[in-house]
Amino acid sequence: MIVQDGKRLRLQFAKTAQLVGTLEHWQHDSFIVRWDDRSLNADAFVNFALTPDGAVREMRMEPISPLTDFSFDFQDLVLTPVPARPLRANDAGKRGWPLRLAGPST
Repeated sequence: MIVQDGKRLRLQFAKTAQLVGTLEHWQHDSFIVRWDDRSLNADAFVNFALTPDGAVREMRMEPISPLTDFSFDFQDLVLTPVPARPLRANDAGKRGWPLRLAGPST
């Protein structure tokens, strides 16, 4: 899930308690997540694919360092937004926080 915390965006994975960190804008639609637990040595690029109207279609990740442990499997994640409630006809294109994401390991 991505939540807005003041002026910061925070990323947290529901099933992996250690994966909580701050998103920093990198360039274009890409961010860097810097995990709070610095011992993970696993900061990653977070890349968003957007719909034509600017809503998030999916999020992918890749490790910044080639030395990041392979077990993180960031490259295998394809996370998509999950609405907090059932979609309604007039919801098309709306954006908001928190952004809940679903994928194989969230």
